[in-house]
Amino acid sequence: MTNEEKRERELSAMVNKAVETLYSASISGTGLDKDTAERMRFELETGYLVQDLVTKRKISHKKEHLRGYKISLTSPETQGWFGANEPAYGTLTDSNMSDGVITLSDMSEPLIETELMFFIEEDIHHPVADEDLPGMISVAAGLEIPDSRFLDWFPKLSLGTIAADNAVAGKVVAGIKRKRLSYEELGNIDLKLYLNDKKIAEGHSSEVLGNPLEAVKWLIRKLDGKGKFLSRGMVISSGTFVLPMPLQRGTYRASYSTLGDVSLKVN
Repeated sequence: MTNEEKRERELSAMVNKAVETLYSASISGTGLDKDTAERMRFELETGYLVQDLVTKRKISHKKEHLRGYKISLTSPETQGWFGANEPAYGTLTDSNMSDGVITLSDMSEPLIETELMFFIEEDIHHPVADEDLPGMISVAAGLEIPDSRFLDWFPKLSLGTIAADNAVAGKVVAGIKRKRLSYEELGNIDLKLYLNDKKIAEGHSSEVLGNPLEAVKWLIRKLDGKGKFLSRGMVISSGTFVLPMPLQRGTYRASYSTLGDVSLKVN
């Protein structure tokens, strides 16, 4: 056996172990420690491979369905935390979708983020012209609750570990699907976030790569490079307007100009 073959075999064993560990943690809710995180300090593309295999296991073993994707690290500050030079993505399945009520004790160490939810209205197989893309998606107010399978994770995980851990996908909440918006409209949305009717943050859609549609364009290119595409009916979480904050008990309300409100009750 050559040294290259030996390295490939060792990497394959590490990937298989990571898939089993992360899938089991997603089922049991048991947090993984920092030593386990160190063993999963993969290169980025290896992290995405682990993510894909865990998702396939959810679909085959738990009979979940692929519902869409979440986009993370869409600001210079959040990219800097994890040494990234571009966003990252995670996969949304049935267990990531929330009806707007969450029990805090069911989560590990959740955060809250304010994001647009894009609904794919027709299959998007390849990058499309800027002027055509807005007509292929609808948009709604949204909230994302990132959460990791690792303990004491924020912002301490490596980028490859973030990818393996499904870009720390927890839950997403989507408001009423409103309408299609132009590129200019998407780049000019104000956000105010309230907890128990007290304003705790405000932001603007330009915080997401300058325009949230740029995040969707990035995802389309990234998936296309992997032979994947966005299919009709999927939902895409855009990336956050404000820096993530620890989730607390109470009632959150995110109010977006032109799109209205979306709420989350945390018991």
